[in-house]
Amino acid sequence: MEMAAQRLLFAQMLSMVCMVQSIIPPEKKSFSYASYTTVFKMKDYNATLEFYWAPFLVESNVDPPTMRYGTVVPVVKLESISKHGDNWKNVDYLIFNTYIWWRYPTMKALNGATDSVDVDQNVAYERALKSWAKWVEENVDSNRTSVFFSSMSPTHMKLKQAL
Repeated sequence: MEMAAQRLLFAQMLSMVCMVQSIIPPEKKSFSYASYTTVFKMKDYNATLEFYWAPFLVESNVDPPTMRYGTVVPVVKLESISKHGDNWKNVDYLIFNTYIWWRYPTMKALNGATDSVDVDQNVAYERALKSWAKWVEENVDSNRTSVFFSSMSPTHMKLKQAL
């Protein structure tokens, strides 16, 4: 199901690209893929739409996305966000989504260099969001960048599974 979530988020980005790309001549636009990112550039507008894969906001063992995602248990580094955050600096808009957190009742969190421990989903989510909020506070110039946050509530997910 995690790959389905990734595809859904990626599809939203592609839908946005589809809305704007049709009016831009082929030589004035580009589309590229890398391990973490999908980037659409519009040269005449000095604009870029970028999808950056960081499923838990904080670092995890499923960074970057690979075919193994969905076949291994994610292990998160709850206080570590700079690896991803370095790619989010100096942009005009940041839109964050944390849907994937609600897939797991407990999370495996790195405890030290190699050991992991089970952490309740809500506790892990809170710690990750505190790391994210601290990063935003320390690294985002609110005069330049607008930050948006979106998520799906856990009850929404439970209802979806019941249907």
